[in-house]
Amino acid sequence: MKFLKIFLLVILAIFFIFFSFVYMLGVGVDRTLLNIDYYENIVEEYNIFENLHQNLRDEFLVETQESPVDKETKLVNEALVKTFSPEWIEEQSLIILEDVILYVKGDKEEIDTKINLSEKEDKYKEALIQGFSDLDYINNDIEGLNPEALASEILAEMDFMQEDIYIGEVVEEEAPEIMEFLDSAKMIRGYFPIIAYVTMGIVLVIMCLLATLPGGFNWYGASMLIAGAKLFAILFLSNHFINSSMIQEVGDIPLEAGVVASVISRTTSQIMVIPLVYGAIGILLIIIGTLLKKAKKKRTEDVLEDYKVS
Repeated sequence: MKFLKIFLLVILAIFFIFFSFVYMLGVGVDRTLLNIDYYENIVEEYNIFENLHQNLRDEFLVETQESPVDKETKLVNEALVKTFSPEWIEEQSLIILEDVILYVKGDKEEIDTKINLSEKEDKYKEALIQGFSDLDYINNDIEGLNPEALASEILAEMDFMQEDIYIGEVVEEEAPEIMEFLDSAKMIRGYFPIIAYVTMGIVLVIMCLLATLPGGFNWYGASMLIAGAKLFAILFLSNHFINSSMIQEVGDIPLEAGVVASVISRTTSQIMVIPLVYGAIGILLIIIGTLLKKAKKKRTEDVLEDYKVS
């Protein structure tokens, strides 16, 4: 019977260790990827959108110079780059991210972020006019056309510049798989705390039934300590092995590999706090279990001593 109890405790401990991995990583995601402050700090510290804007612009200009496109097409694209500044893209991106996070967390029923592009229409037209004005052949070789007329013609074809873009509607129409993913993430995020804490409670109760209250606390605490130590070691090692060269091998990324590696390192460092706390709670439970065991032993000894005296 004792062997069977120990066997069941070992199996239960192994299950709880793997479950603890999932729980700690879930908490880590909730405190980083599902936290708008995380993105704001990353963007501010690493100038993400300035670097992204510059890298995309440089790559775009190289492509347009090498590809067989006419000067007007290149000018139109350059005008777009000038119109939508890194600051504007950053502001809109953070608004969208916050809206998505609130949706996944269940604080909003739908993604209703609206981007108003009409406010950029005049600036884009000015950039087009300025660019076409620099092309002398427009006035000399094409009779009846002038920079302002060309700019107006291009804007008429880009009707989306006069509209409000609702991100939720665009995602549902153009990328329904992304919406399905967000819906799944929302469902998981909603049930995750309930399932996690109920499972923890059940495991603790079963361990206490199999090993008594002090032994149950010791088994439970030891499982937490092992899980916390293993996850911390994995994150610590990954934090030191991830470098720029590894990022470059992944493929084309519109950001410097060093920046991507730094962001990953920062994220893992933030998550590393969770297994430390988790393991510390495990140590506390082991101490409590040990104290309870000593107290129980002392009570037993006192009862035997009183029995002998009587």
